[in-house]
Amino acid sequence: MKADAPYSPNSYDLASAVVAEHKVRGYEAGIARNLKFVNCLHYLQDAAEIHADRIGVGLSWLRDKGFLWVLSGYHIRLDRYPMIGDSVRVATWPSGWHRLFALREFVFLDAEDRAYGAATSAWLLIRADDHHPVRPREHLPDIAIRPRRVLEDPFGRLPPLDHSDHSASFRVRLHDLDVNRHVNNAVYVEWALEAVPPETWDRFRPVEVEVRFSAMAFSGDTVEADVERIPTESGPAFRHRIRRSSDGTELARLRSRWNTLPRRA
Repeated sequence: MKADAPYSPNSYDLASAVVAEHKVRGYEAGIARNLKFVNCLHYLQDAAEIHADRIGVGLSWLRDKGFLWVLSGYHIRLDRYPMIGDSVRVATWPSGWHRLFALREFVFLDAEDRAYGAATSAWLLIRADDHHPVRPREHLPDIAIRPRRVLEDPFGRLPPLDHSDHSASFRVRLHDLDVNRHVNNAVYVEWALEAVPPETWDRFRPVEVEVRFSAMAFSGDTVEADVERIPTESGPAFRHRIRRSSDGTELARLRSRWNTLPRRA
């Protein structure tokens, strides 16, 4: 995983795309007072849902048409972390199509429109009755596309683990489920990061995470989160695998890059 130059929002007309505003609350922050990474994902999901409603393809449209949106992949990079009390605005827009994927971009902005970081995502439109994916362009209403990617990612497969250096087990709680009755996408990332050895958390925080989802987990499942350290010349980096314990089904692969503990300037 190679870190790109910090994303600059100045080349984009972001004002029309900003759809969600937040202020980092104490319950959303960790021991270093920074916004927890999993809550960054909640901010993204919130922005995507609000914007989908605005362009006519939100939950009501999905229910009427018999479809579900399912997240297939994320690539998130933080150049700096929001801290308790900071304002966070999330800009988002549909950026195009790739195979069966609908692509969506995000930018995290502070109160002065300086970027905290950015994310790109790939979504599948599936039939609610049999979970079969369909081509979104053949079923969606006419949607304004802004073909500008914040992170260039083709959303191919991530490499498998060669071995596991560390692992942790988790049982799916009712609290982990979303409106579709399967585990919310942010929970897989939370499991993967939680399995990283505690000594890494003492000094570092994740600053870049790539995720590819491949199967669903449900209430009562037990999952294993395996972690393999990737040799780097800078901060820690890891490969991650989430699999169901009962049958070994792989649910997600991830790759993460970490940097020193965030501090307020």
